[in-house]
Amino acid sequence: PTLLYDLDCAVCQYCRCRAALDCKKWDVAIEAANDLLKYYPEFIKAEDYGMPASKLAEVNMRKGVTAEKPHGTGWNAEYPADLNGLISKAKNPETIFGNGTATGTTQYWSILGLNAVKSTPSSYYQMDKDLYDSMSDADCRKACVLPQVFEGLNIFTHNGTDTTWYKYNMPAYTSLKWGATCGLGQTKHRVEDTYANSSWFRSSAVVLMLAEAYAQSNKDGDAKSTLNKLLAARTLPGNPTMTCDNTMSGKTALQMVQQQWRIEMWGEGDWAFFNQKRWKTTFTRGANHWSKTGVPSEGWTWQIPQKERQGNPYWK
Repeated sequence: PTLLYDLDCAVCQYCRCRAALDCKKWDVAIEAANDLLKYYPEFIKAEDYGMPASKLAEVNMRKGVTAEKPHGTGWNAEYPADLNGLISKAKNPETIFGNGTATGTTQYWSILGLNAVKSTPSSYYQMDKDLYDSMSDADCRKACVLPQVFEGLNIFTHNGTDTTWYKYNMPAYTSLKWGATCGLGQTKHRVEDTYANSSWFRSSAVVLMLAEAYAQSNKDGDAKSTLNKLLAARTLPGNPTMTCDNTMSGKTALQMVQQQWRIEMWGEGDWAFFNQKRWKTTFTRGANHWSKTGVPSEGWTWQIPQKERQGNPYWK
C-alpha cells in the first residue's frame, strides 16, 4: 500500500498477527506470519540500513569557507535519504504499510525529530550502551550507531545561502538509523525538514513475531532458523554471516528473540512497551540511561479514565 487509506490484505494480516501475539495465541501468529512472509521475502540490504556513523565526519566538514563566508556554504558531502532503506521506499522491500509513491505524486513525511544529523541535542536518540556492546561488529545496525562522542557537529539552517550554523556535540551511542543530510530527491540540505518515505509496518517485525511465536511454543529450532534469516540480512558485506549461535551464544531461544526485538525495532513505535508487557519483564536500563528506575508490575495496566466510568450505565 502507498496511501494512508489503502488498507489491503497484507495490512490486515499484519494486524491479525500482532493481535494474536499479544493475546498469546501462538498458533494463529505462526500461521498469519508465515502467510504474510510469502509475499515479503526480501530484506533491506545491509549496506542500505541507516546512515553509517563512519560517514559523519565526512559530511560534517564545512565547504565554501571564505573571508566573506566564514561559516561556509554547507556540508562537505551529502548523505541523501535516497541512500537509506529505512526512509526510502525504493530501497525498502520490507514495507507493508507506509507513505510512498502514489500516481504521479510522491508522499513524504518529515523525520527531523529522529534525524540526529539534522537536529538539535534535544532530539539526539541514543541506543542503550549495554545493547550496543552486545552486538556483533558485523551488524549493519551497530554500524549506524555513533561509538563515541562526536564533537562539533555542524547544523546549517536554510536561509537561501545556508550560512547560518550552529555547533553541537553529539553524544556517544546516538543512533543514525534515520540519518540523512537532505531529503528524497533533494540536492541541497535544509535543517527545517528532512522529507522521506515512512515505513510503519515492515516485514522484519513479522519475522520477529514469527520467531517469538515459535519460541513461546517451545519450537526452539524453528525460532532460531527464523532469526538466522534476519541476522544474515543484517550482516555487513565482507563479514562471516551472523547466526544465533555465533552472536548470542548462551541464551535461550526466547532470550535471543527478545534481544533481536530490542536491536531491530529500536525507536520504532510502541514495540518496546507491549513486548515488555507481554513478557512480564522490566525495561532494561543501560549504563548510559538517565534513569535506572524499573516499571512496577502495576505499571503495565492502564486505568480506564474516570469520565468513562462515571455515569456509564454499562459500567459494573
